Amino acid sequence: MNICAAYHIGRFWGLAEDGGGTGPGTPAQRAVIPSTAAEDGYVKASASGTGAAVGTLEGAMGAAVGRGTDGQHNRTLLSFDTSAVPDDATVTRAYVTVSRASGSGDPWAGGNRLLIDVRNGCFGASCATAAEDWAAPATASGAAELARFTSGSADSTAFTEVNRTGPTQLRLRLADAPASTAYLFLRTGTEAKLTVEWE
Repeated sequence: MNICAAYHIGRFWGLAEDGGGTGPGTPAQRAVIPSTAAEDGYVKASASGTGAAVGTLEGAMGAAVGRGTDGQHNRTLLSFDTSAVPDDATVTRAYVTVSRASGSGDPWAGGNRLLIDVRNGCFGASCATAAEDWAAPATASGAAELARFTSGSADSTAFTEVNRTGPTQLRLRLADAPASTAYLFLRTGTEAKLTVEWE
């Protein structure tokens, strides 16, 4: 292959002279969206979901997930404005990045899993965290999960259920109810981010 042919092949794949550009496998578009702090929060209830109530420590501690010292089981709600994703886009991958504020015990003990339910739109009548969000139906239940992490931040596994015309809400919950105290507090707002890739 001569130099001229190599140059034109490079231009075909969108490669710049410095080797940059977008080649095969590179998403055409990508957005990193912070969560909407005013709508983030957590809901606590019994293991069966009775007596659901909005948690009150989100402003000071973060959003809780897992079993608290009061024996209640917490689920985190995070809301993202994904309307910037074009209506005709094909979402190839989305994942959430969360940061640990504090915690107690090991929510993943015994093979437990921290699952993520996805809702195209709001879990409840509005996107503000409400008691009904604890058990409200999801667009995709257990669409992704977060592996064990004890400090810093972590990325979830990938999912593709993203609302292109408004909010996308995520509900973080444990697959099984812990028998003893085991919880995390997660930071919300700008420290919880949803990355969406599409073509």
